[in-house]
Amino acid sequence: MPPAFISLMTGLSLLGVWLSSLQAAFSDSSYKYAVMFTFLIAISNMSFLGVSSPVWALLIGILIAKLLGEGKKKEYY
Repeated sequence: MPPAFISLMTGLSLLGVWLSSLQAAFSDSSYKYAVMFTFLIAISNMSFLGVSSPVWALLIGILIAKLLGEGKKKEYY
């Protein structure tokens, strides 16, 4: 089989896993912005100061969650 066809089939088979992961990540609204920025930075594939994007994604995601106060349980009265 041609390598391009194998890559296409692999990508299509992982599409369902990717979509369900995104749905699970964004379903809890308490971390919505932190998850969004973490995901976007991680897929950017850039390095800054010799550090790769997944490391920056985690650091900036944690920083955004702390700055915006995400993850705190809201009490409804």
